[in-house]
Amino acid sequence: MIIVKLQGGLGNQMFQYALGRNLSLRHNTELKLDLTFLLDRTPKENFVYRAYEMGEFNIQAAIATESELKKYRWKDSNNRVYRKLNYFVRYPFHRYVKERHFHFDEQVLQAPRNVYLSGYWQSHKYFQDIENVISSDFAFNDRLILKNRSLAEQAASSNYICLNVRRGDFVTNPSFSSIHGVCENAYFYDALFFMKERLQNPEILVFSDDIEWCRKNLRFDCPAVFMDFDGSSHGYLYLMSLCKHFIIPNSTFGWWAAWLCTYAHKIVIAPKKWFNDPNIDTSDVTPSSWLRM
Repeated sequence: MIIVKLQGGLGNQMFQYALGRNLSLRHNTELKLDLTFLLDRTPKENFVYRAYEMGEFNIQAAIATESELKKYRWKDSNNRVYRKLNYFVRYPFHRYVKERHFHFDEQVLQAPRNVYLSGYWQSHKYFQDIENVISSDFAFNDRLILKNRSLAEQAASSNYICLNVRRGDFVTNPSFSSIHGVCENAYFYDALFFMKERLQNPEILVFSDDIEWCRKNLRFDCPAVFMDFDGSSHGYLYLMSLCKHFIIPNSTFGWWAAWLCTYAHKIVIAPKKWFNDPNIDTSDVTPSSWLRM
């Protein structure tokens, strides 16, 4: 059995699932999802609570039970917190694998069939050999497709550029802001200039978790539409994926929109600065065909 810990928003959960799915297929075993962290509402300082958001996809996984999770953890002497096992330590026939660093770790793909995975796993290299499977698992449902048929038809005949602006807790939460930071306007303008030199009659669709800020602070010299968020992360992700080209921020949500796009000649631009800390190796965060600016 493969158990993967889900944490973070939809984009993060998709990366975590993708690695777990790959290992489950390699070992021909079940994939289970640990929702403990997502469901925990213990007060935490400078913390953003997230919900389980994978249910609308066609994923091949079940929710792990408490009895299944106990195989990978035990209570410490004061009976209040769980101590975690070290990387690949046997206990006694199960293993706990914690992400050691941000860039791709090939050893993780050698994990055994009974393993618990704890990390973010933000690289396509963790699932690049089953990309068709992941695309199928993350297929959008018919309701979304029918609801947005008009935009899909327009997108098919237009050079839509998805320009995604990530703000939200990257701005308002001191802890997140110190780690991630936000992309400056200059990044978006430079990326757009690059696109316009290569595309005929491009049109911009702006997506953001702070669309009002975008309306007030971004100016373009080509047609642009600011796309309001209707409350559905899956719906927003689907609309983004309909575009042909992408300018994404340091965001897993924008990353997946670009990856899920099926247009063969898509141009995807991502920021070189993914974190504020320049010592974090982010060389594996994007496929080699994407551009970093």
